[in-house]
Amino acid sequence: MMTLTISRHMSSRLLPHAQALITTLLSAAQSATAVSSQAFTTISAVIEAIPTFVSSKQLNSILRASIEQREENDVSTKLLTTSAKKVPTKTLFPVVMDLWKDIQNADASVSFLDLDP
Repeated sequence: MMTLTISRHMSSRLLPHAQALITTLLSAAQSATAVSSQAFTTISAVIEAIPTFVSSKQLNSILRASIEQREENDVSTKLLTTSAKKVPTKTLFPVVMDLWKDIQNADASVSFLDLDP
């Protein structure tokens, strides 16, 4: 994958642009399926390269978009896995707990857990 290779080689040079890049990619991820797949792949590569520089707010948006696109897009599931493996626990855990509260309030916990009703 070209995206993974570029992100790995540019990891330290991505730092000043990481926030803007992730924001742009999140916008693209919510568009057409082909663009969405590439956007999720690129976000995954950025998280692999510089996981500690993803803000909590963006991580929340990333996880929410991945969950929403999970049924339509296999790549979003990979992004969830990459996030769980690479993002530090002290950053990931509070975001997941906040996301869980939001989902419970929206009564969509069945979808979140991928259970049959």
